[in-house]
Amino acid sequence: MSTKENVLTLLIEAGGSMTGEAMARRLGLSRMAVCKGVEALRQDGYVIDAKTKGGYTLHHAEDILIPLNITKWLHQSHEVIVLDEVDSTNTYLRDHPEFPDGMIVTAKTQTGGKGRRGNSFHSPVGSGVYFSLLIKKALPLDQMWALTFIAAIATARTLREAGADAQIKWVNDVYIPPKKICGILTEVTLDAEARMSTGIVVGIGINLKKTERPAELQHKITSLEEAGGTLSPGQTIAGVINHFDALFKTFDLTAIVQEYKSLCFVLGEEISFVKNGISYMGTALDILPDGNLLVETKEGRQTLSSGEISILPQSIIHERDKNNGNNF
Repeated sequence: MSTKENVLTLLIEAGGSMTGEAMARRLGLSRMAVCKGVEALRQDGYVIDAKTKGGYTLHHAEDILIPLNITKWLHQSHEVIVLDEVDSTNTYLRDHPEFPDGMIVTAKTQTGGKGRRGNSFHSPVGSGVYFSLLIKKALPLDQMWALTFIAAIATARTLREAGADAQIKWVNDVYIPPKKICGILTEVTLDAEARMSTGIVVGIGINLKKTERPAELQHKITSLEEAGGTLSPGQTIAGVINHFDALFKTFDLTAIVQEYKSLCFVLGEEISFVKNGISYMGTALDILPDGNLLVETKEGRQTLSSGEISILPQSIIHERDKNNGNNF
């Protein structure tokens, strides 16, 4: 690491304050080298005060995204990489198959954040956390859905512990209804013949701060700050990973589905969806043991294994019921 990175790490390890003499001694550098490292950090935007005999004080140390501020909260050991900018943390992990199982990659911003079905994920600097987890354990193809469920539960638990009423929208979004706060994208590399995974990347993006948003997103997304909750970036990432690790270790599919259902606000709602190119409306009845969504439509019961669903506004429900004589 560079001198400024070492100085930053020492200040954070010390809880934000440390004398220049102590840092110089720890790093085996001169006081002047430490002073230059502090000045370089200030030029990067870090707020650092200096007092005679009181040393240096780094403000908002917990909000700084460096590996230490994540690993100190983790219950299990994970290697962590923090990038200033990347096209997508999922893509970065997929491009490095040599990385070990459990590797976490996070970035301060993504220029090409990915959502499901090729959609983009809005991920500006300072507004949230964007991270991906690498799983190298081989899993059967028919159990892949459970990883998205685990990620959604882990995220909802973390946000609820911070005071937000986080709920899950099937299949891979976390909301503070009626607005979205988190998106999840699970990507799998498969051994087609064995129908087993050879590499899994779970990407998660969570909005923490209220920031300027494109007009088309103003009424669609929210943040933990707007919900009255507070977590540092490191606490957020570590909280999600800790819950994910615990759920993945037991991999109790029955318990996973039960908890997911208890957090899913879609059940009982009138929804619309497209299946095999045909548009449907109906009532979301249940989440089945294989993670599929069971929906009652006028054409009969439909089972969804993937895809986008939308909750119908009351105006559409009333119009549909009027046309259908209050029956599907």
